Amino acid sequence: MLGMSDIDDIDLPDIPRAPVDPSGDGFGSNTILTDADLDRAYPNRPRNKNPTLPFADLYLSLFEPLLANKKKKIGVGIRGTRALKPHEIRRNIIDQFISRWRSEVGNDIYPVLRLILCEKDRDRSVYVIPLRAEASFFLTLIRKSVITLKKKLSVDC
Repeated sequence: MLGMSDIDDIDLPDIPRAPVDPSGDGFGSNTILTDADLDRAYPNRPRNKNPTLPFADLYLSLFEPLLANKKKKIGVGIRGTRALKPHEIRRNIIDQFISRWRSEVGNDIYPVLRLILCEKDRDRSVYVIPLRAEASFFLTLIRKSVITLKKKLSVDC
């Protein structure tokens, strides 16, 4: 019988699932497709040549600049030139990220779209954590880190 620590050590692959097809070709929802099935069903699908970027890169090069842009106000630029509008800046940020993804990873942007638009992903179940439980988790985490820090400081002194 597997214990909890044994389950954490199991490396599960990201299993592609077939889209729902009303034509009835045998691929139903939640049918696990092999690479051969995917190649047969979608012969011209884009492929990535390298592994995906780390989540930190997604945050630092896409989410953080988009959030920073949200706080800026529209105004006149240097010497009276008109600065880019916020939607143009956001479009440029997204274009830069997609260009970087395509140059470093490949043409298949589906893996990153699943992270960006997680509420629209039908292949994964949604993990809804009530706000109170989430706050409790973070408070426990902060308490443990403070206790650990105090122990380190008392040992060092």
